[in-house]
Amino acid sequence: MATGTVGETYAAALQHDLADVGGATLVGVVRRPTGWFRSLVAENHPELGPPEALLSEMKERHEALAARGLCDEGAHNAAWEETRFAARYREHLSNSEAAERAVLDLARRVDDGEDVVLVCFEGENKRCHRHLLRDHLLERLDARHTVARSGGLMPGARLSPGMSGPEGRLETMRPNPVFTADAYEDSIAVLREHADSVVFRVWGGDWCPDCRQQLPDFGAALSAAGVPEERIVHYPVEKADDGSKVGPGVEEYGIELIPTVVVETDDGEELGRFVEAADRPIAVYLADALSA
Repeated sequence: MATGTVGETYAAALQHDLADVGGATLVGVVRRPTGWFRSLVAENHPELGPPEALLSEMKERHEALAARGLCDEGAHNAAWEETRFAARYREHLSNSEAAERAVLDLARRVDDGEDVVLVCFEGENKRCHRHLLRDHLLERLDARHTVARSGGLMPGARLSPGMSGPEGRLETMRPNPVFTADAYEDSIAVLREHADSVVFRVWGGDWCPDCRQQLPDFGAALSAAGVPEERIVHYPVEKADDGSKVGPGVEEYGIELIPTVVVETDDGEELGRFVEAADRPIAVYLADALSA
């Protein structure tokens, strides 16, 4: 039996016929569904929505940023970064028994041939947990060695694990089109100041969830700072059976986790290194290192 596919979309796209879902099952992943949302989807799993505390904190930061003059989308995306929304939502998926059961059930259904589409409220220009959930679900299916990785069914679909860009480049470094540069003005100014004097060496994989989550914003920050392409070096890596990383420069630079971004002078002096995750976005972390 052929395996099913996993897509994602948002409620307004369904209401206005912007998403062609075919015969796929519409699976809501909303913590606080409204009545009309319940009628829009075939089922809803509130346990797959972000935790209440995270939603409340996100709402408070969004309102505060909007009050400072940011547009709705800009305030939303900046609040996403400030609350470490992605990392905390992934922690929820890993630590919640209810969420784990729901993910395993969806994985089984897709394995059995069912097409599913994850649905929530945020439009394609807003950062959203459904993208993270889709990646998480695909990883679970990967572990079963059975999922057929199809391209995005919906507007806003992201690269699935195993899909890569042109040889020698990281597709995940393509700038995020909805990156809010105004929210990182100071960090971008520092990157701009060093744009012609340092080299950014980026190790990652288009199959890696952390890379797909973080590198598009970093690519957008470098673009906003006017960093020349020739000063951004891509090192696509793969994961060996024992979990170690294999690829160009891995041994030379001691790369164990990805994404890893090393900033160095033309003479090879290392000025800063971001490894996998931190309490700040990559651009902010490295700008702080360059300012030290």
